[in-house]
Amino acid sequence: SKYNVLQFMVYSTAHDRNYAWYDERCLQVLKELRGAGLLLDQDIIQFNLIGHASSKYSLRRLEYLLEIYPEILSVPRRKGNFAVHPSNYSSKKKDVDIFSRLLTAGM
Repeated sequence: SKYNVLQFMVYSTAHDRNYAWYDERCLQVLKELRGAGLLLDQDIIQFNLIGHASSKYSLRRLEYLLEIYPEILSVPRRKGNFAVHPSNYSSKKKDVDIFSRLLTAGM
């Protein structure tokens, strides 16, 4: 697989339409990892967890990552791009919702 466990944890979704339930369960695991010192700020940067969590299926996980490390929105990535950039999102409602949450977190 091209994803590590943390990336999979923030990116993956339930295949049935019960993604809110799945999102909540994954969120609880992320909180447990953080509490045990196994989810670090540097992991959020190094593994682009914000980018992987930018999906309508993982909104709770995205909000949690932004809550614990809001500075990620101003940290440049390897090629000088930021974790979030308006051009990464289309005008589709799901993308507008996600970008709106990211913008709110950055304020």
